[in-house]
Amino acid sequence: MSQWPPQEHELNVSLTAPAYLQLGGSIWLNATVKNEGLNNETSVRLSLLINSTTANSTTIALLRAGSSYTFTYLWTPTAKGTYNVTAYVEPVSGETSIENNQMTKIVTVSPPPEVGVKAGDWIKV
Repeated sequence: MSQWPPQEHELNVSLTAPAYLQLGGSIWLNATVKNEGLNNETSVRLSLLINSTTANSTTIALLRAGSSYTFTYLWTPTAKGTYNVTAYVEPVSGETSIENNQMTKIVTVSPPPEVGVKAGDWIKV
């Protein structure tokens, strides 16, 4: 949400990620930064972190006022568990409101459901 009155320098980050993912599957994660300030910004650094480890990052040479930039990352987790997926944009010079420079979503990765008959299962005839 944009601030009123508009700020000279204001970046806002968003993230799309599922709440659940099946182990062995892949998903596209999308990190977006929007320049909601009145000024064009240069050298804007946008990062995607998974459990505090940088999975992908980029530096946007010029992000014009009112525009946005999105990058996607194909994520294929290799272990079950709960993951903190975070999109983060470094504050630019003069930016005072930085609480919207980061967004985190929790993604639970679980093994696929078991199918078939196992030893000990009862079968109705």
